[in-house]
Amino acid sequence: MQNRNYNEKLIWLVNPYGPIPGESWRDYRFTLLGKELSSKSFRVIWFTSNYSHHFKEKRSCSWKDIEINEKFLIKLIPSYSYKKNIGFGRILFHITYFINILREIQNSSEKPDLIIGVDSPQLIGLLANLIKKKYSIPLIIDIFDQWPELFKLTLPKSIRFLHPVIFAPLFYIRNLIYISADGIVSLCKSYLKDALKILNERNKNIPTSVFYNGIDLDQFIFSSGKKTNNEKLPKKSSYMKWLIYAGSLGNNYDIKTLLNAIKDLEKRNNLFFIIAGSGPFKEYLERFIFENKLENVRFLGKIPHDALILLYKNCDLALSCYDELSNVGMPDKSYDYISAGLPIINSLSGEFSKFIIDNQLGVNYQAGNIKSLISSIDRLSTNDNLINIMKKNCKKIAVKLDRKVQYSDYANYIADFFN
Repeated sequence: MQNRNYNEKLIWLVNPYGPIPGESWRDYRFTLLGKELSSKSFRVIWFTSNYSHHFKEKRSCSWKDIEINEKFLIKLIPSYSYKKNIGFGRILFHITYFINILREIQNSSEKPDLIIGVDSPQLIGLLANLIKKKYSIPLIIDIFDQWPELFKLTLPKSIRFLHPVIFAPLFYIRNLIYISADGIVSLCKSYLKDALKILNERNKNIPTSVFYNGIDLDQFIFSSGKKTNNEKLPKKSSYMKWLIYAGSLGNNYDIKTLLNAIKDLEKRNNLFFIIAGSGPFKEYLERFIFENKLENVRFLGKIPHDALILLYKNCDLALSCYDELSNVGMPDKSYDYISAGLPIINSLSGEFSKFIIDNQLGVNYQAGNIKSLISSIDRLSTNDNLINIMKKNCKKIAVKLDRKVQYSDYANYIADFFN
């Protein structure tokens, strides 16, 4: 790559989601990709929203350009504000972003050489496809999620079997996007599976690949300090095992099972649970802990990522608790757990479940099953030798998942479109 010059090649990234540099969150996929591409002498423009989905607040009153470096520019596109993730406001967010991007490119004096769009949401993938056709340039679709399947969870259980019919327009648009793409990548294998099936059915052969979100391994290697300095945490005894759940508290997560397991394990004085994060179940969680007078758990709320890294140093096991219907392939939090060397107790089925077993990184339990979760906790917490083996395995896998490796490969994949 160092001998190639892509100085004249302009790449557009189309995605209204994700934190941008300067916001208090870990670097997002398109931030990392933009930085990597610009370091290889590509010019990059990321068209994102002036409204942050993640923080639910405006980044700017109107249009705004943010220069990350001389070759990487972020353009904030005016979009509708909303508070509820599922609702008419979210739809208006997509529509206004869609319309304003079309307005922006009408006034653009430059023609891009390649465009990368996301799926989902399907409307944004459709927008990227329209830009591809306007400029007759290659289109790469980066699959972030599986919205049509995920929306099954929003339906009453009695009619969930009808979700392919109810969300047929989204499935149709998704198929159209995949067929129109010149390349398809994904952040996990399971998300790519549907795209490969659609391409194979139509005998279309295009380059596909998986690039994991990965981890900033240097953050974990060079972080300093042994204590979290959090007043909510007790002094850790030598015989105790600390188990941590860090992440969202919502419908897609197995929070109620976790809480009931913690309640049943209260008399085990060798187990202590830490929960960090926020979401719709926050009040339920706090009320459950208070009403049951649980002393074996502390809820820390939302804490900065650098503080989490220090907290992981005091923990022994990590909890990956998802609802039984969740279609998450490789959760971002898992990369943190692996980098911290924490064996994982996981409820996700599919790709991540297999990844854990194949690499001996932890154990799986059945989502929604309290006894299954307790059994998995017992299996690991009582076996120091097994914990140590899994810790070593985590460290080995972390090197392969390092973001420097993943995004260098991603940039090379893109460069091949110009060779």
